[in-house]
Order: sequence, then structure tokens, then C-alpha cells
Amino acid sequence: MIYLLGKWYAKYTDLLLQSIKVIAILVFLLFTYNVYAIELIDLSNVQTIEGLGRKLQYFKDEQHRFSAFEIINLNQNSWNNIDEEVPNFGFDDSSFWLQLKLKNSSSETIDKYITIDYPLLDHVDLFVYQDRTLVNEIKSGDNLKFDQRPIKNRNFIFPIKISANQQITVLLNIKSEGAIQVPISMLDPVEFDNVNSLDLIIQSLFIGAMFAVAIYNFILFIFIRESSYIYYVAYILSYCLFHLTIRGLSFRLIWPNGIGLNEKMLGISLCAIICFAILFSIKFLNLKYVHKACYFILLFIFCTAFTLFISLFFVHYSFVIQTLVILIITGSVIIFGAGISQWLKGNQSAKIYSIAWAAFWIGASLNGLNKFGFLPRTFFTEYATLIGTIIEVFLLSLALAERINAEKRNNLQLKEIALKHEKKALEIQVKANEELEERVQSRTRDLEKAMNELSVVNVELNNLRTVDSLTQIKNRAFFDETIYKEWRRASRSDVSLSLVIVDIDFFKKINDTYGHLAGDEALKQIAQILSLAINRSSDTLARYGGEEFIIILPHTNYDGAMKLAEKIRLTCEQSVLRSRNAEFSVTVSIGVSSVEDVLEKELEISDLIDSADKALYRSKENGRNQVNGEII
Repeated sequence: MIYLLGKWYAKYTDLLLQSIKVIAILVFLLFTYNVYAIELIDLSNVQTIEGLGRKLQYFKDEQHRFSAFEIINLNQNSWNNIDEEVPNFGFDDSSFWLQLKLKNSSSETIDKYITIDYPLLDHVDLFVYQDRTLVNEIKSGDNLKFDQRPIKNRNFIFPIKISANQQITVLLNIKSEGAIQVPISMLDPVEFDNVNSLDLIIQSLFIGAMFAVAIYNFILFIFIRESSYIYYVAYILSYCLFHLTIRGLSFRLIWPNGIGLNEKMLGISLCAIICFAILFSIKFLNLKYVHKACYFILLFIFCTAFTLFISLFFVHYSFVIQTLVILIITGSVIIFGAGISQWLKGNQSAKIYSIAWAAFWIGASLNGLNKFGFLPRTFFTEYATLIGTIIEVFLLSLALAERINAEKRNNLQLKEIALKHEKKALEIQVKANEELEERVQSRTRDLEKAMNELSVVNVELNNLRTVDSLTQIKNRAFFDETIYKEWRRASRSDVSLSLVIVDIDFFKKINDTYGHLAGDEALKQIAQILSLAINRSSDTLARYGGEEFIIILPHTNYDGAMKLAEKIRLTCEQSVLRSRNAEFSVTVSIGVSSVEDVLEKELEISDLIDSADKALYRSKENGRNQVNGEII
């Protein structure tokens, strides 16, 4: 019995082992089929294939020793499947071969375009084989002149033709110092033209919008002289250079013969983006004073990026780009975190700033997920980075405006506080005077003399309050009081009233050239010239601020004010100003405004001042040393 059981066990053990072997062979065959099989694409009923990655196989030639003929004759087991819609081999010095098999089962010849939407590849060569015979070869890449491309486009476009009832094998050989990404698609020529035209329109609108924002903020910088604006303009222009380079537009439009220049310009633009974004953020968020740790980290990133910019010309390109990517990610996290921190502290401009950066990174992330096949290819995902960037630059412009307005509000608050203290001081002074007056009757002559002396002191204090200490003419405070009185008088009597604002041209240049003492002398002598030009006691001359003077002309119409302004301009132009160690001449720009019917037009004092100020700026913008005016 034991013998029979042993014999039965041995027999069925052999059968089990043989079954396992058969199953293992089948699994192996199935596995090798999945690894080495390549899909044969029939183009007879296919117009467009976006994201060809999974239909390709690749072979990595680390030593660059294989020719196309050797590759086409490789054993199929040497090829590897690709599991991504967009093949991405990263930074790798190897030569990569991609294989694609196509057939045409129709009775007509089929024309297609193979497109690679990544313009930064150094070498992209295409070989077409039919029955292992080379029938077409096209060389491309940004290491060749743009005119050598078969289709003049920012991307790499390869036209292929498949005859009726034929089968071909397409080989692509790709080499590059930078990252090797292959977003490959196949399009019908007509559809390609439509897609390309739409893309060109969108790219043009994007660059136009970016330049418009840059010009607008540069003009604001010229008038406001706030360094945040010039940093922001430089950041926008750096991003435009980066966008044009990475999209292949600069190679097509700016340096079509600049072989190898794309890589250098990509590195330069990335360095510039990092440096100017950091300078803008430090200034905008005031990080030097409110967040020392972020300030020093960003300063280190700035110095590193600047060093990489210099080393770009003698250090390996891939090392520089990879380091810059790390700096961009690190810097962006710190900048965004600093913005959020200021936002939580109640800074409204930091709120807009943070939303702007968030819009950019959301757009870039959506575009990246689209490129790597995680999101469907739609108009929004395809141009998400552009949309996010446009939102970012417009929001940052708003953030700058909000920051300037916040500073103005703070200044107004400080002025209100100062006015309150001044009012309180005046009230105290009035109260003291009243107390003194109550005691006059009970005081002796000595006290009366003391009161007289106190009155003299009060007059002197009042003169100090209303007289400019440098030019000895009336100051801004006196002007504010007088213009209010004259405006009320003009309103009651229905008479004309004119205002003249005089600004010394290039006054800063006088200080820089001859020194601040010479600048002070210039202000004094110009004040004397203006005083002599005013003949009526009712006219008021005051120093308006800095190198600006203002004249109130009651009962003076527009023509009279313009004649006086021209007389002043000519006198200043012909006068020679003297200081202790120099003689020089200056010119002035003048703005004039007049009003002749205050009640009927329902105007305010600010309308008159604003009109004269605008006229002054027209004089400056039109070349200075002139008079401009208007009737309101």
C-alpha cells in the first residue's frame, strides 16, 4: 500500500512540474510580446495623432556608435517600450533612437507631418526606411541654421509621404546637451496650418500684452521714480526673452543663424528672471526690514544666479540649467511664502502679489500636466502658462499701484496728525492769550510791556510759520490759506482768477554739478526774479515745494497770466545765476490755469491747481523751457 501511494505521488508530482513549466513559458512569451511588440499604425483612416509616445519604442546608444543602418537592423529585443505620451529622458548625453512603424492600406498616397513641440533639442534627425531600404533622410535641430529646416517653423516639422499599400519604419535620432523631451505628434498638413496659425496669433497677442504692461510700468517709473517699477519691467522683459527662446520664436525671428545660441539665451534669461524677481520681491515686500531670514536667503540665491550667469560661458550647460531650476523652485517657494506672511498681517498689496504668483504657478502646473499626458489637451491646458502669466503681470501691476496708494494714505494720515497737533498748539496759544488779557487790567506797566513783547514774539512766530526760511518768500502753508481766500473772493465777486506754477528745469543737475549750496543760491535768486516780476500787492508768490514756485493772480484773465508767465520764463533764461564758486544759467517750465466763472462751472480749488499742474507737465514733456496753460 505504501509502495502504491509513493508511486502515485511521484507520477502526479512530475505532471505538476511539467504544468508549471508550460505556464512559465506562456507567461514569458506574453511578457516579451508586451515589451518588444510595437504597434503598426494604419494612417488610412487617421487624420491626427497627438501624443505618439506610447506608440514608439526607444533604444539608448550611450557611446554614440550606431548608425541608422545598424539601428534598423537591430534585434527587436533591443528596443524598449515607452509608457508616457511625452517621452522624457531628462539630462542625458546619450544618443536616443525612436522607432515608429506606419502603413497605408488605402489606394492613395498619404502626406503627414511629424511634429516635435520642443525647440531646444540640438540634433533631431529623421530616417524613413521601406523594407530596410533608406528612402528619406532629414536633419534638423537648433545646432543647424534655421533655413536648413524642411518646414520653416519654430518646432521641428518633418514631412513624410506614404505610397498606397505601403509600410514604412520611421527612425528618429535625438541628441542634446539639455533636457531631452519629445512631445511628438502626427498631423495632417491642412490641420497643421490651422493649428500653427492659431498658435502664432496667440503667441503674438501674449508678447504684445507683455510689452504693453512693461512700457506702461516703465512710464510710471519715469514719473514716480520708484525702483520697484524698473525691477518689475526688467522681470517682464526677461520672461519675454525666456518665452521666446523656449518656444523657438527667437531662433526663428531674432537669431536664425545663431547656432547653439538658444542654450546660452535660455540660461541668460533664467538668470535674469531669478535676479529681477528677487530684487522686485525684496523691494515690494520690504523684506530687508520685515523678514530678515527670507531676505538673506533670497540674497544668496541672487548671488548664486549671478555667478551661474557668468559661468554659463565656460561650465557645462546641463549643470547650469539644472542648478537654475533648483534655484527657481526654492526662490519661488520663499517669495510666495513671504507674500502669504505679509498678506496674513493685513498687507493688501501682498495679498494681490500672492494671488498673482499663485495664478502663474497654477497655469504652469496645468500646462505641465497636459504636456506629460495627465490632463487632456484643450485650448485652456495648452495655453495655461500664457494665461497664468498674463494674469500674474496684470495683478502685479495692480499690486504696485495698491502699494503706492497705501503709501499715499499713510502720508495723508501723518499730515492729518500733524495738523491736529498744530491746531491744538494754536488753541493752547489762544487760551494763553485770553488768560493774559484777563490780567491786563490788574497788571502794571511792566506787565503791559511784557505783553507787548509777547505780541511781537507772536508776530515773529507767525512770520516763521508762513515764510520760507531759504528764499524768504511765502511758504506752502501761506499759499494754502491765501488761495482759499482768493477763491472765495472770486466766487463772490464773479471775477477771474489765475494760477502760475514755475519749476526749475534739471535742478538736480545743478546740485550734482555745483553742489547743494549753489542749488540753494539758485532758489534764492529765482525767487528774487519772480518777486520783481510781480507788480501788484494783491498777487501772491510762494515756494510750493522743492524747486517749484506758485503765483496767485487775482483779477487776472488767461491772457494776462500767460504774458506774465512768458515774461518770467524769458527773464530766467537770460539771467546769470551766481554762487560763491560758479556762474550758471537755468531755464524754467511753467504751467498756467485760469478760471473766469467759478459759480457757473461749479469748480473747486483742486481743479485750478490740478489744471496748472497738468499744464506744467505738458511743458516738461514737450521739451521744458516753455509755458503751457489752459482755461478751466
